[in-house]
Amino acid sequence: MKTPVACPVIALALAVAAAAAGCSSSSAKAAPGANPDASTTDGGTASLAGGLVGVPAGTFMMGCNAAIDTSCNDDEKPAHTVSVHAFSLDKLETTQREYRACMDAGSCSAPTKEFDPDGHADYPVAWVTWDQARAYCAWRGKRLPTEAEWEWAARGTDGRLYPWGSEPPTCALASFSATAAPNSADPAGACRSTSDTLKTDLVGSHAGAPAASGALDMGGNLWEWMSDFYDPAYYATSPAQDPQGPASAPQHAKRGGSWQDARDRLRASRRWTHPMGSGAEDIGIRCAK
Repeated sequence: MKTPVACPVIALALAVAAAAAGCSSSSAKAAPGANPDASTTDGGTASLAGGLVGVPAGTFMMGCNAAIDTSCNDDEKPAHTVSVHAFSLDKLETTQREYRACMDAGSCSAPTKEFDPDGHADYPVAWVTWDQARAYCAWRGKRLPTEAEWEWAARGTDGRLYPWGSEPPTCALASFSATAAPNSADPAGACRSTSDTLKTDLVGSHAGAPAASGALDMGGNLWEWMSDFYDPAYYATSPAQDPQGPASAPQHAKRGGSWQDARDRLRASRRWTHPMGSGAEDIGIRCAK
């Protein structure tokens, strides 16, 4: 099986952006009361190669690529051209170890369930609300990404179907449900690279399936909270430059699919939503800066 890779032009631009981010961060000072290493690029993961990936400014086609995608949903239409500023994105989903550090600092409250940072330090934290996710990223000197930023980092300019490319998901490429019917979930079919009883997989388990930006696990494992409110009709009126989502809505957007979701929910253009006041077993955090 050929390992999917980002296109060379995007990869080169990312390398330049990452180097620039590393140079500028060394002299930055953390805000008062913030995590003291929030302005660095280490990402806070003690035992994994995490940190930030630099994502260059660029223009891409956002929304469902009907030329190769037969699973387009109405909220992914119409496909439209979007330009995004340069930014940085966590290479890995936020781990339980990292989230506990925020709790220890008094800046984060505990997830409601399945939180075991001693036994599962490098598994992603779940069961956090949108407000908890935002508070964690703020403590890190970061923020939640927009839907446009997330999709640009996931797919780049080549219109790929999934973050790693257009090859259908397998257990070697992502943590998802191999038995779930299209547009549904089936926890019993979850495939993971470890035999641990925890529902999620270790962050970074699928190092051979990076997104266009080099970030890992952007398809599967956990959905990730976005900064945007969710509006299924937003694409009809979305601005072409750095869209931020609607001004308000009852729920916030999430991206990426999870360990219990069918293959089609891992698509790079797939959108979904969740009430901002509740967490879930399949939603986690990835911060931007």
